[in-house]
Amino acid sequence: SAEVRVDPARMQKIGIRFASAERGPLERIVRATGTVVWDETALVDVSLKVRGWVRELHADSLGARVEAGDPLFSVYSPEIYAAEAEYIEALRARSAAPNSAARSRADAMVRAARARLRLWDVAESDIAALAARGEPRESVPIRARSSGFVLEKNVVLGGAIEPGMRLFRIAPLDRVWVDAQAFESDVALLRVGQTARVRGPTLPEGGIEARSRRGPIGETWW
Repeated sequence: SAEVRVDPARMQKIGIRFASAERGPLERIVRATGTVVWDETALVDVSLKVRGWVRELHADSLGARVEAGDPLFSVYSPEIYAAEAEYIEALRARSAAPNSAARSRADAMVRAARARLRLWDVAESDIAALAARGEPRESVPIRARSSGFVLEKNVVLGGAIEPGMRLFRIAPLDRVWVDAQAFESDVALLRVGQTARVRGPTLPEGGIEARSRRGPIGETWW
């Protein structure tokens, strides 16, 4: 006959099991190692559009925690100082305007001087303090635009700053990415939007659930 007989003891050793065929989901678990990195969509670089020199340094170490609005450092910049003086003069001209036409022209000058200070990263609170003080200040604080941790710091006390230099890089760590490195044979099983269970020695028992997304150069991130 065409039957193949296997000794029961042999079947038990090699793990043969019998069951009725039935319809159901076919699952395959993909395991991959990953590296925890910061959320690249939340990175914030701090740079200036003017030349200057660092007078005070508040965020003075890597890993320092900063809150939005906190001063990172204070800078002396001839351009910012001149813009502050121009703003003060525009405010004085508006106050002394003899008629509505002169006041209208002074208003335009105030708006232009204020816009220049904002474009040069002077915070609204510091512009308001400048108007209340009535005198330009040599050292202007440059404040954090978002909360997070200092990942890069490229300034020292007394250092010179050029326009466009990356002075700080800040990132929040309340949400991080896991860069998962899957084997090539498993890539066809991965889809954007899939859920995954991330486990690690410092994570709670059972790990945490994450959802995959497309990475910056085509990788799958969780």
